[in-house]
Order: sequence, then C-alpha cells, then structure tokens
Amino acid sequence: MSKFHTTDYFCWGIHPWNIEEANFKKWEKQLGRLHQDRHFFAMGELGIDKVCKVPLEKQIISFENQINLAVKLNIKRIIIHCVKAFDEVYKIISEQKYQGTICFHQFSGNGRVFNQFNTKFKTYISIGMLNLKNEKSIKKIQNIPSHRVFLETDDKKGVCIRNVYSKYAKTIAIDEEKLKIDIWNNFAELMES
Repeated sequence: MSKFHTTDYFCWGIHPWNIEEANFKKWEKQLGRLHQDRHFFAMGELGIDKVCKVPLEKQIISFENQINLAVKLNIKRIIIHCVKAFDEVYKIISEQKYQGTICFHQFSGNGRVFNQFNTKFKTYISIGMLNLKNEKSIKKIQNIPSHRVFLETDDKKGVCIRNVYSKYAKTIAIDEEKLKIDIWNNFAELMES
C-alpha cells in the first residue's frame, strides 16, 4: 500500500454552478501557486452541467479555460462534474489535448460513455446511492470495472459510506473486503498518475 494521508490533499477548480461568482483571473493566479503544493491532488470540480441555471456558453468558456490551464501547467488529474454534457466535455478535453487522468464525480453516464473516455484517457468514476437506486440506474454502471470506481456519499444526505460499499458490492457481486482493497488500490494508482 502507498504511504500517504488522504486527509492532507485538496482540489482546486471552478465548479460549473459557481462560474458567475468566480473571478477567473484571481483563481488562475491562485492555481499557479497552489498546483505546486505537495498537497494539491487535482484540478476540480470543473465541468459542464446542462441542468444548472448558469448559461451553457459561460460554462463551456470556463471549462475550456480550465482545461487549457491544466494542459499548460501539466496538471495530472482533473475531477469533472458533468450533467448531460458528455459530448461537449469529451470534445473540449480532446481538442485541448489533455493528457492526464480524469475522474467523474457522481457519474451519470453509462458503460458506453465510460468506454469512450477510457479509450482515450485514463478514466475513473465516482458513484453513490443515486447510481444504485433502481435497476435502470444500476444497469448503466454495472459493467464498469471496479478498478476504475470510487464510491461517495455526496448524492444523499445521511448516507454512511459503509452502506454505499455494501450496496455496490452486492450489486456487482464482489466480496466487500475485496472491493475495499480495489478502491484503495484505485486511489493509490490515481495518486501515482
């Protein structure tokens, strides 16, 4: 197992919901300093959300600018918030020639979307109880290999991470202890990317 303390790391990005309040120039200057900190984990959350109130054009410009900076600063990991915008996200990341690792927070895509990204980029997804709520949502993620998955509790208040592990392990028919080891190894691998 790798030697690191998970509580010591941070991400830095402009979430699509907060674009209108963000000062990009100030954020860019801060990122220029912060990305060199040994505790910097990833740029993120950044992305495109077609359901939020922020105009799509503003979100696209912000996302393009942030990906451009990730390329310029050689940032190895990005955490993406993506709602109904996988085509746009894929196009922008590809056109900007991003070379690092991608992790989708609260993944809302399916196996086809995952494979599209994972073919070109090293891709991870993070899922929670919403992904495990019914047969339709389970079907979307069940063929994504556990060595590319993280689990989270952001999507539902009051949910214990142990319950997410238990439900996901049952869903994909894997021993819960093996799943814990797989996810720890995912994190260790992600830290080395």
